[in-house]
Amino acid sequence: MNIAWRVYKGMCWLDKHSPNWWKKINLQTLNIRNQETCIVGQLRLFGTIRHLDVGLAGHGFDSRTYVNDKMLSDYEFGMEYWYLNTEWKRQIQLRLDDANQTKELA
Repeated sequence: MNIAWRVYKGMCWLDKHSPNWWKKINLQTLNIRNQETCIVGQLRLFGTIRHLDVGLAGHGFDSRTYVNDKMLSDYEFGMEYWYLNTEWKRQIQLRLDDANQTKELA
């Protein structure tokens, strides 16, 4: 499952369980590797996600440890976090831009 698809799944889950979540994310401090500044940490959803048994990696909230039964190297693990961070920021910025454009048209 690629990064974009996993982030999309995470966004769909958030849309359902935490409306307007993307307005609450600080893109300047967003860091998927840090529990306090990742998406889940900034939204204070750790208890909710664990309770619902949402797969963090499968929803783009965390890096995978294994791919095709092969453990990721330190480099691959770091790159996965970088790509996740980049995709989350891109998707959130698109939503922010769309919301701002809609306001300007109103």
